[in-house]
Amino acid sequence: MSLLGLRGEDNLLNPVLWSLFIEMRFSIVFMLLAALCQRSWIVVLGIGVASYFGGAHLLAALGYREPYIMGDSLTSTAGVTLFYLPSFILGMLIAEVLHKRIGSNFWPRSNWIKTGIVAFLLALGLAVNSDILREFVFATIIFCICLGGWFDELLRRRPFLFLGRASYSLYLIHLPILFAMTYWLQTKIGIAAVVLIAPVLSLVAARAMYALIEVPGIGAGRTVSAMFARRPVGADAALREASAVARSSGNLAPASHAPDGRLS
Repeated sequence: MSLLGLRGEDNLLNPVLWSLFIEMRFSIVFMLLAALCQRSWIVVLGIGVASYFGGAHLLAALGYREPYIMGDSLTSTAGVTLFYLPSFILGMLIAEVLHKRIGSNFWPRSNWIKTGIVAFLLALGLAVNSDILREFVFATIIFCICLGGWFDELLRRRPFLFLGRASYSLYLIHLPILFAMTYWLQTKIGIAAVVLIAPVLSLVAARAMYALIEVPGIGAGRTVSAMFARRPVGADAALREASAVARSSGNLAPASHAPDGRLS
């Protein structure tokens, strides 16, 4: 199966696969967009806006309606890709704003204000029926959390750090496990038991996938990156999060890292 040309039937066993082909296409232009973002985030923002409206117009002209999953032709597939490209650009822009502290004088400082913003946006994100609006809502929530305070302290606790490291593998594996257990065990133990057991097995499988696939992959990526950068790779060559971003009670929040480079 080629994830650069995913077919409808490929999505039946694991429905999350449809998003992977969008991610793979984005990865093709990621480095170019990252280089552009360092020079001018406004240019990248313009590309995202043009991509969204271009993709939406193309899909509407072809008779498609939201939610857009995948196209059934080269033209519609290009439209779906353009429509979702801003989702990745938005994450890139949030990281750039936090790293360079763009407009930091207007960032909320009070924990109560940040809590109110997050609560309002969370309710809005659950209520709206628009992919792009939900993406803006949840990107803003992530931005507020990265500023530090109560949410930052909560998400630094071990259970959330565990979920954070296993989250991508969990996203990929949870539906196949649920489907398989439902198929094999529903008649034997009942659907309620399946629904209770499947999340636990999904977490175990996701953590194993993280350790056996993600960590070696990240290590290989750092090695290749270091070769191009002509610098040695040490044990502490972790992916660097932007420091001096999160603030809590006026102080910079510490950012420690796990061996894989993620926040711990």
